[in-house]
Amino acid sequence: MDRTRAWAIVSFCVGRAILRRTKILVLNEATASVDSATDNLIQNTLQHHFSGSIVITTVH
Repeated sequence: MDRTRAWAIVSFCVGRAILRRTKILVLNEATASVDSATDNLIQNTLQHHFSGSIVITTVH
């Protein structure tokens, strides 16, 4: 699977979690292989939309 397709799938899943107001979100290497601007966008999105949720993120 190429990066563009993988990123589209991840974006879809996070969007779905936002719309469903998920209370527990588990992410595996959410910011792996992205530039710093995209990393900041992901971090800000998670903080804004999941501030009342439990977010578990693995990093290596």
